[in-house]
Formats: sequence, C-alpha cells, structure tokens
Amino acid sequence: MAKKESLVQAIQTILNHWRSFPNVTSEGKYEFLTQTVFADSVESHHLLGISEDITLNLELVRKVHKVFIHEITHWLDHTSTLWGQKNLITIFNALNAWKREEEEELWRIIELFAEIGKNEFNDYYKVFGPAINDSKIKIPWRYQYSFGLQYGSDGRIRQDRPFVTTRFYTPENILISRVPISVVSLIEAIATSSELELEYSFILPMLKGKLNEFEFLIESKLFEQKMIDRLYNPYLTVYSVATHCLANYIGIDEIGIAYKLSSALSSLCLNLPDSIFDKFKIPNYDQDIFKERAYHMISRRDRGFAFFVLCQYAPKLNDTDILNWLENTVKSAGLPSISELQNMAGEEMSNLKNTIIDGYFTSHLENLLEIGQENYKKRGIYGKHEPCLTSLLLGSQEIKLPPIILGDGEIFDLDAAFGRVKRTSDDTEKWVFEIWDIESKLREFQRACTF
Repeated sequence: MAKKESLVQAIQTILNHWRSFPNVTSEGKYEFLTQTVFADSVESHHLLGISEDITLNLELVRKVHKVFIHEITHWLDHTSTLWGQKNLITIFNALNAWKREEEEELWRIIELFAEIGKNEFNDYYKVFGPAINDSKIKIPWRYQYSFGLQYGSDGRIRQDRPFVTTRFYTPENILISRVPISVVSLIEAIATSSELELEYSFILPMLKGKLNEFEFLIESKLFEQKMIDRLYNPYLTVYSVATHCLANYIGIDEIGIAYKLSSALSSLCLNLPDSIFDKFKIPNYDQDIFKERAYHMISRRDRGFAFFVLCQYAPKLNDTDILNWLENTVKSAGLPSISELQNMAGEEMSNLKNTIIDGYFTSHLENLLEIGQENYKKRGIYGKHEPCLTSLLLGSQEIKLPPIILGDGEIFDLDAAFGRVKRTSDDTEKWVFEIWDIESKLREFQRACTF
C-alpha cells in the first residue's frame, strides 16, 4: 500500500472509532486525538487549480477555503482555548498512561472517555420527532427549553448529571427534534461563523469588483440562503442549537449577526476560568427542581449551561461593537469584565502544566500548549476570526496554523513553508501513525473495565 494512501486510511480509521468534535459533512474533518485537520474533499490539484480570477472558479475557491477555515477553527478551539488545553492534557495523559504501562495510571484512559461523553452527548439524548422527514418545514421554528437528566453507567438516572435540552417544533407544534446544548454545539457555532467571516470579509469583496451590481446581489443572496438552509436543517440541530438559542433570546433575524454573536459568546464560554462558574447569577427559576439542576450544572462546570445562562442576560444588539455587547452580558450575569476574564483564563492556562504527567508524548504536548497560548493572545477570549483568516489567505503569519492532510495524502503546511516551525511532512505522518498504533489499545482497555 502506498504511504500516502495508508496515511489517509489511518486518519479514517481513527475517525471511525473516536468522536468528539463535530464532523458535519464529508468535505473536511478535525481529528482530535492527533490534532489533525483532514480535508478529505480537497486534493493537491485543487490548490493548483485556484486562479487569481475568482469568477473563473468561484465554487472551487469557496470549497477549498471553506473546508480549510472551518477545520482550522476547530483546531484553534482545541489548542488555544482554556477548555481545549484542558482536553489536550486529558488526551495526552491517557496516551502517556498507556505508554508507561503503570497500572495505577490507567484510570486516565477512562477519564478521557468520560470527558468525550461530556463534550458531546451520546446519540441516545438526541431525539428526532415526526416532522423530521417533512421536506417543507416552515420557518421560523418554535422552541422549548428544559433540563434533562443523564443515565449513569449502571443504567440508572443520575440526578446530579443534568443538561440543557432544546425541543424544536414546527409552527404547527409538531416536534422536529430534541437536542442538548453541549461543548460540541458551541464549537460548531464558532466554526460556522468562521465560514461567514470568510465570505463577508474576503470572497464577496473580491467578487464585488468583478461582477455587476445585479450579479453581485444574486451571489450574496444565494450564499445567505445556503446558510439559512443550514441553520434550519432539522438533522443538524445539535450543531445549530447554540445559534438558535441566542437568536431566540435577543431577537436576531439577520443570520450573519446571529452567528457572529453566538460565536463570540461560545468562545467566551470555552475560555471561562474554573473559579468563575460559582459567580454566575443564576436566573430565578420557579421550580425547586430546576434550581437544583442548575446548581449541579454549575458544579460540573457545564459550558453549555454557561452559554444558556449568558443568552438570558444578553442585551439586544444596538450597535456593531461585539466587545461592548459582551461586556454588558457578563456584567448582567454577575461576572468580571472581559479583560479580567481574559487575564484569568490566560493565567489558568499557564498553570495547567502542573496537571501533566511525564511520559513519551509529553514534549509534543508541551509544544502544542505553547503554540495554543500564543494563538490565544492573538484571538482573544472571544475568538476573533480575523487573525486566522489573514494568516491562511494573506500569509500574514499572525497566528500559527496546523498542517492539513489532503484527500490524496499530500500535506499542505503553510507554517513549515514559511519556516515558522521546524516540521516536515514525515513528522506529521509519523505522528499520525504513532497515535493510530495506540488508539485501539485505549479502546480495548475501556471495554475491559467493569462497572
């Protein structure tokens, strides 16, 4: 088997067995165990086929750049947010625990599986209603929020494991779906927003000078309709639920604004320091059971619940100043200012090194954490998209970018090409194969554990 073909197969094998980040389409994927961007719908000849005249190959330009920016944003959220850095340490501690072959450390593998379940709820908690197969569901949808409960490993309801759930209904009150608001929901809101930023900041401005006014208007409307169709795709509600939630609470009708704000709020929630959760001003729920479940979600540092609470305190957007809007939101929720939160998150990131166990993979982890903290300073606590877009499309080198494995097995690595990192294609391939070799062992150990 050719080396490049086997590299693609190794990534596909890991993706088939591990699920933590949203992989909504077949165009591209982020593989979280190897921290790898896999653009399986893009091949090296596609990159060569992008000409300077965007009108000659608009769909190809959109396809390549959309896949790249969406999956790189997942990588950024995994490596340069406080939540992501904690998750990386959980992953690498599990890998090192297995490599060290010390029985007293193997519990870290089970901790990894538990965290995966916390970040993206099992499919059991996602329910499709009778309206799911209706191809002509009218919009806007109706919605209802509630607090559900999870089952424990013993098959019994856990009163201390509540989660926020959203029911979507047609205007005729027929159930479309019921989905949780999870970390994965926040991650997808951020990545989808990066696609809109790509369109509005780069692609449409390039088109404006090459199309007449009528053609440009048509192109803009077509893109907007695609995004509306995606937002109201009944099968993708687990990924669009965060944007729906914010839009419903503060009354946003414009899709670009809805995603921009939900992205900023989601990024903020991924970066909330641990000590901040106890400062939340919990909304005044009428029933004691809701108060009790809210308490449990706060004690578990549930970032989906944090997003849900902040949506309820968020003001109407009276101007385009996102930072000012966020400041008013956190102030109403009883939290410190954005600048204070940003400093606190950065400090907590720096202290995470104390939770790392030493082992074969530790140097790789420490390098990744360092890159992530550098990128955090550029993106900020609410995850600005511009540094990533300019680095990818204009070569600004403002933030560091990951290597991208293409569908034909070739590796596209801007940072290595610019000499910003000492990394070769062989290094990337070796890393993927190392994790591919060990990931099945982690799954075997998890199956061996009894409850």
